[in-house]
Amino acid sequence: MTELKFTSLDEAGFTMLLSWFTDPELQRRFEYPTRIWFNHLCNEPNVHGWIILEEDRPVGRLQLDIHPHQIGYIGYYVNPKLRHQGYGKRILRSFL
Repeated sequence: MTELKFTSLDEAGFTMLLSWFTDPELQRRFEYPTRIWFNHLCNEPNVHGWIILEEDRPVGRLQLDIHPHQIGYIGYYVNPKLRHQGYGKRILRSFL
């Protein structure tokens, strides 16, 4: 099993995420990634976002929001084309 690589979410990653939101299941479970969200992610010091790659193939997205008292909230999803292949578990295990 190849190691997962977390790369900071950039403009190209943002554009790629938009294409994933043609998937009805992703639309149902998560808010559409807007420019306002992307700017917030890029400019807030306690908000971090990554695209997760496996051998340069994007397999998921993860966001960490750190609130006062060091409480963190994780949101993540798997590339819709790769669901039910264990990537969700791998992403969380690699991150934690």
